[in-house]
Amino acid sequence: FETKNKDQGEITLVRKAAPISRDADIGLDLDRQLNHLIWRGTSGTVALKLLHTDYAVSASPAITSLAQDIVAMRAVPPKPIDGIRTAYLNQRLEWLGAAGLSKSLIDLVKQLPNEEKWLSWKRWLVENQLMMLRDQDACPTVMDFASRTLEAYWHKAKVICNAAQDDITGAQFGADLLVASGESDPVFIGLVNKMLNDIEPGQIDPVLLEPIHIVLMDAAHYTVDSASLEALPSATLQSAIALRYVSADARLILTHKAYAHGLVNAKKAADQWRLAKVQLDSPILAITRHESLPTEQTRALVWRALDADKTSSRLPMIAAAMDIDIASGVGRMMAPLYAPLIREALSFPGAAEMLGAVDS
Repeated sequence: FETKNKDQGEITLVRKAAPISRDADIGLDLDRQLNHLIWRGTSGTVALKLLHTDYAVSASPAITSLAQDIVAMRAVPPKPIDGIRTAYLNQRLEWLGAAGLSKSLIDLVKQLPNEEKWLSWKRWLVENQLMMLRDQDACPTVMDFASRTLEAYWHKAKVICNAAQDDITGAQFGADLLVASGESDPVFIGLVNKMLNDIEPGQIDPVLLEPIHIVLMDAAHYTVDSASLEALPSATLQSAIALRYVSADARLILTHKAYAHGLVNAKKAADQWRLAKVQLDSPILAITRHESLPTEQTRALVWRALDADKTSSRLPMIAAAMDIDIASGVGRMMAPLYAPLIREALSFPGAAEMLGAVDS
């Protein structure tokens, strides 16, 4: 509080920070000059509608960034909130997950109590910390849960933690114990054998993969390919970027997703795409494949093919690629990536004649 008139005893109360009391008050203390009473005048039911995950990423980077700060920050919850506190917090977490903000989400989920209703988020937490090689943060949580439950998930995570902490004997014992107890997860057992004994697991069916398997694949130095990425929800996006053993095609897709979510800018995305060691098709073939079935991978490969083409014929082919992307609803997103290629191509021999031919 701040005293205004000592003689008359007048004071003015100023809220400096939102109080921490229950689940709904969990958040980040952001230095963004945002009012902690941001939800004042908004009912809990309206807040839940505003927190729909469809709004997590917009066409405007500025609006998206502001909305992300509002959702992540610690603030006085909307009123009335009784009866929907859990739903309100869970919707905030889901919203940040849809935005791909794994780092902010980690900081929020760490604040959740170890209660049954938040167990799925606690699993998510350790998976993402392990992906980002933050074993020192993830493993105490894993060991705590493993000491209190027989649930296979936590004992699988414990095997990974033991290996990460160079306790190979403990990791092997934990894996053998899981098998002896009847654990029927061939993907996990195969990857553990790869990690501990360098025995190749053979072909892995991507349909069987879960996020914990992706963590183990990276720990076992087993390449995560583009099909395996389907096991990861958008909530792991920032964490997945830190994976070390990722195929070139998967890296293209991860970079595309990060760019689409506003987590990297166009220059960073272009640099990452150029680093990917992929086999390039001719621009015409790449565009044809992209037109028949547009995907994140074909879009990145078209850009790579056009980036590698150092002739003025790049110009009409960029226009063709942009037409496909516009029809797919991502024209505005791809424009900043193509703009430098267009500017470069204008200096190529024959560019003026090429533009004249297109205009005619």
